[in-house]
Amino acid sequence: MKAYSAYSLRSNPLRAGIAAAALSALIGAALAQQSPVMSGDSTRAVVMSGGVGLEDRAQLAQHEREANLKLVFTEPQGSYLSDIGVKVFDRTGAMVLDTTSNGPWLLAKLSPGTYRIVATDQGARQEQRVSVGQGLRTVHIRMPDQGGITGRPTMS
Repeated sequence: MKAYSAYSLRSNPLRAGIAAAALSALIGAALAQQSPVMSGDSTRAVVMSGGVGLEDRAQLAQHEREANLKLVFTEPQGSYLSDIGVKVFDRTGAMVLDTTSNGPWLLAKLSPGTYRIVATDQGARQEQRVSVGQGLRTVHIRMPDQGGITGRPTMS
């Protein structure tokens, strides 16, 4: 077994630079995995979801002007939820969106009109009707309390 001696990055600027670049790449990759993402099977909607953490919500908020519907998923007590199944149906009953929100916020750009939103979370279901136009409409969807299920990921 070869023994390695400890060394200071200060004494070797090249190693310090390489270490800083590697750390920067790792942090960038981690942030990219948590950033808002486009998602879903959509026939007539553009969708972006996320909002896990303050930076992610700030990044997503920059795209609000491109959307006309913002869904916010919470527990009854107000804690944010993620991994919520979302289906959106137009007034004729045609599904225009089928996705999973990977964070508590979901932004969508829909044609102006009236829609039925069906959100599901571990067997719980919540439905709401909403009309959207040109401006942003925010809808809070509070998923039913599931009787103290442990291990449910929530975000404050």
